[in-house]
Amino acid sequence: MFCTAYDTEPFRNIFCTNPDDPEYDEVVASEGQIVADEQNQIIEQFIAGADLLIYDTQYTKTEYEKSRIGWGHSSHEDGVAAARRAGVKSLALFHHDPARTDAQIDEVAQRLLIPENTGDVKVFFAREAMEIEL
Repeated sequence: MFCTAYDTEPFRNIFCTNPDDPEYDEVVASEGQIVADEQNQIIEQFIAGADLLIYDTQYTKTEYEKSRIGWGHSSHEDGVAAARRAGVKSLALFHHDPARTDAQIDEVAQRLLIPENTGDVKVFFAREAMEIEL
């Protein structure tokens, strides 16, 4: 099975979860988390068992958490984690940040693409003109 996940990022609870905040509502915060968890499970069910998953991972985890939440793209680390949980066999990471050079992608790959991160998933960064035989 071949699967793609473009312009996606992990769903998150968009409601206030800080009990000390005057906007906090325990019921709303709880329901927001339930919905986010359900939507993340739907994505993982969609990609479950894929022989090849092409996944939109434009950012590093640090970049994503610092200033890219809500931009519609996942981090490399979140993509790998989702693929592992879903039992994906091969994962192609794509939609690289246009400001990132090939050398920088290689640096990210060296840090990320190690067995303790990827587990049984064959993970690689997609490249222009790359051909993949299924």
